[in-house]
Amino acid sequence: MLVAVKKEMTKGRVIILWSVLVFGIVAAAVVLGWRANRFVPQETTDLREAEDLTASRPALEWQSYGKLASEIRRWVQSFRWVITRPGGEDAQPPGETGEFSPSLVRVRALFQAELAERQALFEEAVKRREEQMKLEIEGKVELKRNQARALLQEAIAAKKREQAKELNDFQEKKEKDYSLKLISLYFKAEIPDLSPEERSLLAEERSALEAKLAAEIEAKRQELAEELEAFTAQQKLMAEEELVIYRQSLEREGQKRFLEEKDQLEQEFSEWKAKRQSELGLSAETAG
Repeated sequence: MLVAVKKEMTKGRVIILWSVLVFGIVAAAVVLGWRANRFVPQETTDLREAEDLTASRPALEWQSYGKLASEIRRWVQSFRWVITRPGGEDAQPPGETGEFSPSLVRVRALFQAELAERQALFEEAVKRREEQMKLEIEGKVELKRNQARALLQEAIAAKKREQAKELNDFQEKKEKDYSLKLISLYFKAEIPDLSPEERSLLAEERSALEAKLAAEIEAKRQELAEELEAFTAQQKLMAEEELVIYRQSLEREGQKRFLEEKDQLEQEFSEWKAKRQSELGLSAETAG
């Protein structure tokens, strides 16, 4: 590499020396011509003709010759030094390409800014989609809960109607069973020849029979109420279990759909990243 540099420097020096030599020859020729015109004697008419001829010629611009050295220096400075690696290709000077290139630094900064923005958008999209999935599940579960509540109320109402009919049938049967005894006691109490003690005993017996009838009907009513309470609790438990199973099913389906959509977003993000790197001429290593 050093040998190549020395060769290029030697070449530049030779070009500079040749340029200076040409400049010296041109300057010497101009000076000699001017001195010869000044000291050679001329006739009056010849001198006048020479002066006329000289006057008709364009004036020499000496300042252009003074710019020759600066032009040579500018040309030498514009010369591009190339560093050649032994057995390799010509490498560009530092600062033009590679990791030290300002243009590469700007491109990488631009890509990193776009990448950060896309990454933030990707994460925000994933977060929002997950939240949306949860809201969808909660909405469906709440709808299912309302439906289960309405079904439960309908089931309880139907159960109450069934029990009301059962209680009414039970009461009618009991009243029919007790009616003969009650009527018999009633007519016995209306016999004129009964003593007050016998009449009082018949009244007590009738009251006891009526109380027994009422107690049996009330017991049946309590039995049906307890049955309704157990039925309601069982229906609520079944509804809650079905709701849990329904939620788990929705969560499995939602999670599967969420992962599929997330994979799609990740694929789109990766495709954009690769495409943008290609557009900016960045490799995976230089992109950072």
